[in-house]
Amino acid sequence: MKNRNLVGLVLVAALTVLAILQMGWWDKQYSQGDVKGQDLSYVPRYPGSVRVDYKYEEYAAFDMQTRCATCPYTENKSVEGKHYFIQYEVHGSMTQLQVLRNYENAFKAKGWKIQAPANPQNLDQPVTTEKVDQGVDTWVMVTTQKSLDDDKGQTVIIYDVNVIEIGQMEQVIEIDESGMKKQLDTTGKVILHGINFDTGKATIKDDSRALLDEIGKLLNDNKDLKLSIEGHTDNVGDKAANQKLSEARAAAVKDYLVKNAKIDAARLTTKGFGDTKPIADNATDEGKAQNRRVEMVKIK
Repeated sequence: MKNRNLVGLVLVAALTVLAILQMGWWDKQYSQGDVKGQDLSYVPRYPGSVRVDYKYEEYAAFDMQTRCATCPYTENKSVEGKHYFIQYEVHGSMTQLQVLRNYENAFKAKGWKIQAPANPQNLDQPVTTEKVDQGVDTWVMVTTQKSLDDDKGQTVIIYDVNVIEIGQMEQVIEIDESGMKKQLDTTGKVILHGINFDTGKATIKDDSRALLDEIGKLLNDNKDLKLSIEGHTDNVGDKAANQKLSEARAAAVKDYLVKNAKIDAARLTTKGFGDTKPIADNATDEGKAQNRRVEMVKIK
């Protein structure tokens, strides 16, 4: 008897689900409004669309697909920053290509650089675009998929919008004296990205003082430690100028430590390497930021 009741309940549940689908429940759910989230002003939704999914991450990496206009293949470019994921659904007579072309043309009209145009031969490939405005590098990738027709016979297009606003991550973990000591003992050097300078100059910014003071503590607590302070730049500009700039920045760090931490100047040497020793790809802004650095190398 119990088994018969269970079978009956399952059958009733299945018939209920079928009835709901036949009544167009899916459409009614989304006709009630968007899911919680937000639209982005520079990525307007396709007319008649409803937002069905939304996600925001303060800092994330995402692979943007790029492609030249005549290339059948895509390449991934990993970018990092604020990440928005918004999924929309639209019902009507439009096609996937129509949605993709609309976005491509809209971005072109606003001065965006198209990194991957719509591909009529492969509608699974995205439209990808990029724009730098007021120092913010923004990437947008739009992908589409065709769902089953709805109960009214209308085409259902689901499309995803992924956005990365490239920016520096807020550094909440600072390298301190003990961390630098450990790195020097294990690898013989410390790579520092927290010593910042005015653009094109050797003037140390105020936000670098906390890290420089930790270096001073390290040297004062380890009287036998001697360091080579080495400056590095990205490849923007003249090579000779970059070489001089890297030397001047290394000298500025030494001068700070001698004057403020009272370190014996004989314990510190300086070198500049300009753009000759990159640790990342200078073709990207992220790579350039990695290459602009100061290294401390232990002198044996």
